Amino acid sequence: MVEDMVRWHLRPGYLGDFKVPSERAVFRYFRDAKDEAASILLLSIADQRATRGPLSTTEDLHHHVKTCKMLIEKFFEKKSEKPVVRLITGHDLIKKLKLKPSPLFAQILREVEEKQALGKVTNRAEALALAKKIAKV
Repeated sequence: MVEDMVRWHLRPGYLGDFKVPSERAVFRYFRDAKDEAASILLLSIADQRATRGPLSTTEDLHHHVKTCKMLIEKFFEKKSEKPVVRLITGHDLIKKLKLKPSPLFAQILREVEEKQALGKVTNRAEALALAKKIAKV
């Protein structure tokens, strides 16, 4: 837990570099930070105030807090939603695409999961088509 918080506590600052972080960036933050996402956001605010001090303008501080607040709200919204069911699994990659198990599986499944979360892949056929494209088969 503490290790994850330390590892990811700068990430919200990077997301705050944009007026509005992309859906993809937000998805990846939550995917990587997992259940500690809200705690990491609070740590990020505290860290910015403690380490940046006079180097931060009032505008910078407000923007960082605003970004973190938006992410905390999204975190709790996502917590109340039903978990997303994977459209395909490693077994599908073996059976449907005739692939042999390899590290490529993780890459394919992560990308399909990301596109599904962003609404760009909505069914099994689209997921398999994307997997085929990534695998170049």
